Amino acid sequence: RHLSMVNASNRCMYTSEVMDHGGKPLFRVTCHDDPPEIVEDKTAQGVWTKVMNQIAEQTRRSSRGGGQIPAGKGAEMFGFSNEKIRKVLTEMPGAQEIVSKG
Repeated sequence: RHLSMVNASNRCMYTSEVMDHGGKPLFRVTCHDDPPEIVEDKTAQGVWTKVMNQIAEQTRRSSRGGGQIPAGKGAEMFGFSNEKIRKVLTEMPGAQEIVSKG
């Protein structure tokens, strides 16, 4: 749970997804607040930077001020530094093609 992008006085769950965007990855983060907020970018770092910037803007607007912004690199926020997640991803069909294009 992190501070909400919608309302700085709330905490909410975030879902990170990697979508197929014409053969290229599209990184999506959904803030499960009311209303839900969806952010997308072509990189994991880019999408989480957008999320953190929106949280920072919400905390500046609120009387609460400050607040804890999710820390970490985009890849870590997606769980890519987790060995189990990396293993599952590398075993997926087509994964070697993506790695070799890297």
